Amino acid sequence: MEEERKDVIEIRSDDQELGYDMPKPRYISDSDGSNKDIQNYQERPTKETYSYSSSMGSTKDRDNSHSNSSQSKDENEPDRNKTFSGKEEAPDATRAFFKDSVEDRTYHLNATGTMVDISKKRKKTRKIPMSVRKPVSQYLAFIKSPFKDRSPMLFFPYPSYVGDKKDEFDRVFYKPQEELEPLTMRFKISENTNIYNAMVNSCKAAGMYLVGEQQMLKKKRIAQGLTDSDTSDEEEDPDENNFNLLFSGSIKDDILKRLRSYQKINHFPKSFNLGRKDAMWRNYLTVAEKYPEDYNFCPKTYIFPEDEEEFEDDRRDPDYDPEMDLKLWIFKPSASSCGKGIKIVGRDDPIGKHKKGFVISEYIANPHLIEGRKYDLRVYVLVVSYDPLIIYLYDDGLARFATGKYTLDEDQFENKYVHLTNYSVQKNAEEYTQNKSKVANNLRASKWSLKTLQKVFEDHGKDYKSVKRRMKDLIIKMIIAVEPPIVEGINDSGIKPNQCYELYGFDIIIDSNLKPWILEVNISPSFSSSSPFDKTLKTMLVCDILSIVGLKPVNHEKYEKEERKKLHSDGLGHSSEEKKESFKNIEDISSGKLDEEDFNLIMEYEEQIRKVENFELIFPLKNNYKKYSKFFAEERYRNHLLWSHINSPLVDIESMYI
Repeated sequence: MEEERKDVIEIRSDDQELGYDMPKPRYISDSDGSNKDIQNYQERPTKETYSYSSSMGSTKDRDNSHSNSSQSKDENEPDRNKTFSGKEEAPDATRAFFKDSVEDRTYHLNATGTMVDISKKRKKTRKIPMSVRKPVSQYLAFIKSPFKDRSPMLFFPYPSYVGDKKDEFDRVFYKPQEELEPLTMRFKISENTNIYNAMVNSCKAAGMYLVGEQQMLKKKRIAQGLTDSDTSDEEEDPDENNFNLLFSGSIKDDILKRLRSYQKINHFPKSFNLGRKDAMWRNYLTVAEKYPEDYNFCPKTYIFPEDEEEFEDDRRDPDYDPEMDLKLWIFKPSASSCGKGIKIVGRDDPIGKHKKGFVISEYIANPHLIEGRKYDLRVYVLVVSYDPLIIYLYDDGLARFATGKYTLDEDQFENKYVHLTNYSVQKNAEEYTQNKSKVANNLRASKWSLKTLQKVFEDHGKDYKSVKRRMKDLIIKMIIAVEPPIVEGINDSGIKPNQCYELYGFDIIIDSNLKPWILEVNISPSFSSSSPFDKTLKTMLVCDILSIVGLKPVNHEKYEKEERKKLHSDGLGHSSEEKKESFKNIEDISSGKLDEEDFNLIMEYEEQIRKVENFELIFPLKNNYKKYSKFFAEERYRNHLLWSHINSPLVDIESMYI
């Protein structure tokens, strides 16, 4: 088997050969250039509380609002009215938003999957959180592959404020930044994406630099009149395309086509097929019509205006008996968020004349209640690949409660504090109670952790494990339903299947019979934090995701030179590889002959499952891939390759161990 690219495996992870012991503590640079232990480093405490409103809304957490337009609130942001002296910056500079013109036609993918044309907006604003100012760790953290001749991958330790130390295994090692300058690890946040503290803190603690950081801070100071503009608009960041990781709310084709093979992006092409309510229902219905007994976990949905006649026929059913089964429906814009435009619709309620762009779903009128309150779940699901399909489930999440006691009284149908659980709605209620604990175990609070919910279930004799098994089942089936268009998008974009990953926020409700239902799926769940629990959970979540995804060190300049040589010699770029792949047959797998691509796919999977923390692999498993295989729209070579390996190893793993 051929070795990996030499520009990818230049880092040595054998500490003995380096001539000195690598320090286990993580270090950061203080403002004066000195070092201090990152484990003892604490963010500057503040007793004051702050809020800020802009045209984009409150800076509080909107992880329940299903919106990618929220601004993250930095917990350490100083009071704008506070007097500063010495080296501290003026408060306006600290709190400022920077503005930049939008000139060309730009499309942004919001949390619900809608492509929003923002080219007509004259200005855009984005908050720069305090985490951008924090220095990068002087050490890059890596985790060695357990297998021979495999490149190490970047490891993401938890920042100190999390409190818990991430399991570093026996394969984690640290390298000084100055020794790895040609292989500097960088992350980029696209201009139309929020800069969340969880993202920045996680990457900087691992030793990654933020691309364009200096330019962003300079723009911020220019906007406040603290620095002359001079030629800043003409300045270009020389490292603009030198990144290993891209956080983006956009899935524009030109971004995907420019991606280098070693670069990772946090979305899949055409993921709106899961994020938009109407698109999700269409994909779900395609499989449900073929397997109605298996696909019965989404409330029946009507897409307007095409399903208007069917909806009216269903709700005028002459056999309907409200005494036996009270039927209600919920009206939702297809691509809206934050609880906007939602209303409860009864049998005789007019819905008005609407253009296309909204759906009406059957309302789960018998939700499971805790102390009389309705709640739903935010469940975090990570897909690291669609081809082959690999799905992980996070071991914690959010239980979000309505503040009002649940009732089906008609005069309360418009009371959002009773019927909606969106944080963006409930935070305005007088009864809303913030959970200030890192573990979110305050049972009086309006937001719990899923681990707290599990304990409450078990304390009351409810079988939470059974509910979780059913949630895993419907999550796998839902993702399989949207697999065809997303794989098509990957193939059309020309990127490699392992260059994308995506975190989904599944919104699930449990009914009075403890049956879970999928309400909707967010493809850009917020990483902002309105409480210590949010901050801890979401930072750990980002670190755990990126450790699984696997970023490999690459000499950017060397890579670019090799690519230019390759394009010059081949003329058609990767066409030879594409032709080779197209002739792969599923039947050939049984022969046991693997090419380099097949071998790397299997080894990446084996490396991946050995560095999972706080996630659970739910598909594919040896005991479930056959069960779910019938739901796939078509057979794919990579799926069968991985399933065959899981069933009976195609690579002698034992001989590969170091």
